[in-house]
Amino acid sequence: MAALLISLALFGAAWLVHAVWWRSRPPARHLRALAWLFAVVPLVVLPFLPVQAAEIPAVLALYAGIAASYLIVYTGIEQISPTLIVVRALAQARERGCSQEELARLMTDDLLVRPRMRALETDGILASSGGGWVLTPRGYRAARFARNVAKLFGIRDVG
Repeated sequence: MAALLISLALFGAAWLVHAVWWRSRPPARHLRALAWLFAVVPLVVLPFLPVQAAEIPAVLALYAGIAASYLIVYTGIEQISPTLIVVRALAQARERGCSQEELARLMTDDLLVRPRMRALETDGILASSGGGWVLTPRGYRAARFARNVAKLFGIRDVG
């Protein structure tokens, strides 16, 4: 139980730093900065917490799981997602609801595709080339990793 509470305290500290940092001056490379932040916080904060040496592996394992889950969720909400657009539109429409055509008009390239392309370019996953885009070496590694994870879990290949 102590390992869980200490892991949650570490995550809370990292989340608080994240919130303050992003409110004051968000970094250009969000994902890299978040990964760095969540890796450094345990190194800085753990020595000040009441944890015995034998508990440290359990604390770090739990913290890593919590932090990784948060990073995955954060990347999903950092940009506007189609699901978020649908939910917001339906909430605004209330009982009237929305037709498929109304929802389709909300799903534009300017809102969904271009911001993601800029973010991927900023993170070094792709580069513009001749009016289009190409994967960088880092992008190829990310694509290979995603394909292997999908294969591992039996998720159909989408491209």
